[in-house]
Amino acid sequence: MKLKENIPNLITLINLFCGCLAAVFMLRGDFYAMFVCVLTAEFADLFDGLAARLLKVHHPIGESLDSHADMVTFGVLPGIGMYLMLAWAGMPEWLSFSGFILSLVSCYRLARFDSEESEKTFFGLATPSTTAFTLGLLLTAHYDTMGLREYILQPIFLFSVIGIFSYLMLSNIPMFNLKFERLTWKGNELRITYIIVGVGQIFIFSWASLPIGISLYIIMSIFLTKRFY
Repeated sequence: MKLKENIPNLITLINLFCGCLAAVFMLRGDFYAMFVCVLTAEFADLFDGLAARLLKVHHPIGESLDSHADMVTFGVLPGIGMYLMLAWAGMPEWLSFSGFILSLVSCYRLARFDSEESEKTFFGLATPSTTAFTLGLLLTAHYDTMGLREYILQPIFLFSVIGIFSYLMLSNIPMFNLKFERLTWKGNELRITYIIVGVGQIFIFSWASLPIGISLYIIMSIFLTKRFY
């Protein structure tokens, strides 16, 4: 393939590389570095497809590569994060391993998404959203943002998160796609509005803005997606 055709794939590989680094930093307990890596991976995941459209290139390898990279960043990571939180909550290790249910469901979700992807909407919660929610809980608990650590590290709450988000990823609930098809207001109203609100709440809720933001995304998808699309 020509260099031009490989640019989107290189962006996808940045996603994968940052996902690998994030896993290392998470296990080391360097959660700020982990967050920077996940954020970089998220931007790469958002813009690899946009780059392909702007450059007007398409190759089957790119589609397959995207799912493989996402499985690490948005499949393995939330599983590790949930495993750590269950361990912090005092669960025996064999029960803490149930956090990886999120990884198993994410793998199935990615495989299903490959067969049903549409340009504007898709069904079921995307794996990056599950990752943002889970790691947001991890960061909120670690830094005890707003005094929420003791509430997050309740086993019944964490197991409920595993069950609810596993269901949402496999559900047929329509969700609006956060990936930009073009850099214009028209056609991206819901995405841009969500991003503005999401950035604004960071200054109010700090790390807790991640799980709050994903909860808002789910609510907006349920009630507004059909209206816009």
